[in-house]
Amino acid sequence: MNKEQIEKMLQEKSKNLRLPSRMGFFIEDKVLTITMEKEGLIANMQTDASAFEGWAICLKAWLPEYISAVKIGGDVLSFQKGEKKTIEERHYNRFLYRLGKFKDIYSWASTTDNFEKEIDETFKTDLLYINVPRQDASKGATHCEAQLERAFREKNESSYCALDHQLPVRIFSSKETKEADAITPGGFIDIWGIKDDCLKIFELKLPVNKEIGIISELMFYVNVMTDIFQHEITIPRESKYRSFNKLKEFYEKNWCKSIEGVFLADYFHPMIENKKEEVLQIINDGEFVRKTSQVRVFFSFDKPNVNDYCPTYLEIDKPKKNMTYKECQKRRQLKLLKNADGIFENAKGCGKFDNNMYPYVLQEQDSQKNLFKGIRGSVEKYFDDNAIAWWNTKKGQNMPTGHLLSSQIHCLNHLFKLRTDPEAVLSIIKKQCPNIEKVLPSPIDQHEYVFVENEKKRIDSYITFEFTYNNVDLLKERTCKRGKDCTSIDALVYAEDREGKQVLIAIEWKYTETYAKNIGKEKYKKVVYVVKKRYLDKLATNNSHLTGWEKSYYLDPFYELARQSLLMEQIISKEPFPADYYQHIVVCPTDNKEMRADASAFKESLSACGKEFFHIIDPQELLAPLRDNKKYEDLITYLETRYWK
Repeated sequence: MNKEQIEKMLQEKSKNLRLPSRMGFFIEDKVLTITMEKEGLIANMQTDASAFEGWAICLKAWLPEYISAVKIGGDVLSFQKGEKKTIEERHYNRFLYRLGKFKDIYSWASTTDNFEKEIDETFKTDLLYINVPRQDASKGATHCEAQLERAFREKNESSYCALDHQLPVRIFSSKETKEADAITPGGFIDIWGIKDDCLKIFELKLPVNKEIGIISELMFYVNVMTDIFQHEITIPRESKYRSFNKLKEFYEKNWCKSIEGVFLADYFHPMIENKKEEVLQIINDGEFVRKTSQVRVFFSFDKPNVNDYCPTYLEIDKPKKNMTYKECQKRRQLKLLKNADGIFENAKGCGKFDNNMYPYVLQEQDSQKNLFKGIRGSVEKYFDDNAIAWWNTKKGQNMPTGHLLSSQIHCLNHLFKLRTDPEAVLSIIKKQCPNIEKVLPSPIDQHEYVFVENEKKRIDSYITFEFTYNNVDLLKERTCKRGKDCTSIDALVYAEDREGKQVLIAIEWKYTETYAKNIGKEKYKKVVYVVKKRYLDKLATNNSHLTGWEKSYYLDPFYELARQSLLMEQIISKEPFPADYYQHIVVCPTDNKEMRADASAFKESLSACGKEFFHIIDPQELLAPLRDNKKYEDLITYLETRYWK
């Protein structure tokens, strides 16, 4: 029975069930063979491609009439011998540890000879060691899971002898626990506690994370702690951090009689959620400890009840000293969000962003409310008509982000309403470029039409958002998708000056951004390679304002601003449409001092002429000419409430 047939049988039981694409499945004579691909062997253990324990257990629960045994196979990997293991090699070693435990725990589980040999060779050392915490967990929790860990601990710690979170778990071959001796990659137990004679290990997941890998993660942490209490992994030293000494005392005095692994989530993957009893029975029906051991190991399900104490506003009323501009704005947006009948119209936070939940991200169904009410609908139509990508949207989806600190949203909220009003656009552009006489229709936007008294009328766009132009030819970039994977300018105004010359006015919009001064050697080398391959030869073909490629343009925001300048120069020199020169404006709040300092440093790197055409302005100052314009009274009120005051 092949993978497609197995999936079809699952869907006959529940139509939404799917098997992972990066893993092979085959059933013959009631033996399920799971074939690991390379990606799964070196991936994070909670990912679909790696979580073989979760898939094996759940498939046994769903198809008991077809599966009585499971075999894990695949090709072994080889790595160059070095002083320090790569992260891929460590993930592979952790896979081997997990596989060795899995086949030892369950009589129905087995693996291939090649993996058997790999397991023996990797863990043949007489002694293994666990690392100990070197510092306390960070007190500043930004994403919801970290905040929920803290809230769960505060709510329940009175019932435990010890209750703490983020306990580091990494296996070493030396008690020195130096980086070079690490066998497995870093990992952390979300929450752990000692209650009477039981060690409880919690794997916490938020509602947005319903991966089957929760089984693999928790089994790994339980197995490591079980090996510690059976003296197969050694604690090398004491630590005063993260309540570790209480755990060490519990271990040394042999107080532990049971280890409980707790799946802590309000919602689970459907293959777990709809077969909880069967899944739990299969997991618990294994030999986790030697028969001579007095320690009992078992698993259970529990709920953190996220809605009972959702951490959206935990830190709003706890001001810190010397807060960054980003932290101040985060607090500002959260306060506005907390006011349910206010600017966000009952929208809810704790939305998903980069596979986590954050208080300052609107939930998906509310993401439109991140936009000024007067532009919703029209801005989405504009993005659809012009095939523009919204920032940080997942594949197959095109909608505004719910991230309240998004610069793209910040830019659109300020500029989009005046896009079709040439007088308004001219008034704000003249603020910075007084020699501009008029603004011209967008050179690339699709035309819009409306009917006025049964007559079709064309509506021109005077601000182009996420501007790109033939980047593949002009900059040798691989794609030219507006707003994604190429040099894209946040907003562009095409204008004419008093002498009748055409001008490209590029607007780069920044909100809370700050940039690291060091990106690491490997990433830096990659950027240097890309620059040399794509951009450097372009400087010789035109009289460029850019003078700092060999010094500072390899780091953002300099890299980003330099590419934008180069795109403008290439358009002018190749004449795809008439333009005699360009102006470059960075819009950034005055209080974002780090970003403004970077923009000023970039300006200083330009030629004398380049400095003259480069400007930095606060968004409130940019829109100052519209303050007395009744047409934009509601917009100004919105911007003052949300961003300016």
